[in-house]
Amino acid sequence: MAYDIGQLVGAFVGYFFWSRILWWAAKSWHPSLRKLITLSVLSYLLFTLAYSVGSADGGPPPVLAAATLFLLPAMVFSAIDGLAVRGRLVRGRGI
Repeated sequence: MAYDIGQLVGAFVGYFFWSRILWWAAKSWHPSLRKLITLSVLSYLLFTLAYSVGSADGGPPPVLAAATLFLLPAMVFSAIDGLAVRGRLVRGRGI
């Protein structure tokens, strides 16, 4: 149980940094729902792929295990980013 909690905390921390790097790289894009969805899906897919390849240990990559592990962090940070994009669009400021 403690291993699972540590793995989930690690997933949150890693996913946070990975998604912030992608948002920083796309800073020049116009803030929109399309940007939010694109960056959320891209960060989820890239982080899932990187984790599954890194934890393969000579066997087949555990893609399904990685996808289920990072689903909760992806949903949480996508919701937070969605609120931030919505707020900036309402106020008329760019990201």
